[in-house]
Amino acid sequence: MMGSEPRNDKAKVALSRDVVKEIKKCFICPLCGKTMEETVSLKDCMHSFCKKCIYEKLEDEDPKECPVCNREIGPNLDNYLRPDNVWRGVIETIEARIIVARTSDDQSRVGETSSQANPSIDRSTSGKFTPCA
Repeated sequence: MMGSEPRNDKAKVALSRDVVKEIKKCFICPLCGKTMEETVSLKDCMHSFCKKCIYEKLEDEDPKECPVCNREIGPNLDNYLRPDNVWRGVIETIEARIIVARTSDDQSRVGETSSQANPSIDRSTSGKFTPCA
């Protein structure tokens, strides 16, 4: 059954890509549309945003409301936001796995055994989410 092994590996990579695409949607800031950077969550509704985005959005609003569910937030934003380091850790883990999957896929397509064997493949941004700027 050696002939079926590469097909299984390719299926795993394809499945991984589909799963990653779906998971990646969860890490998109609803305000800027990019991967959340310095993720913070609203304590009451638990919606997450880039720290910079939510502060810019709510800075001059009164009353302050969650941009997703319109739940009212008190006047002092610092009391209603919490850092969400778990999101950041998950994003970094997924980025690392995407790089490994793409490197593996590049190797199988080119028939190489070393990811360094073909310097013409640019891996500098391979698998990276676009951070909020």
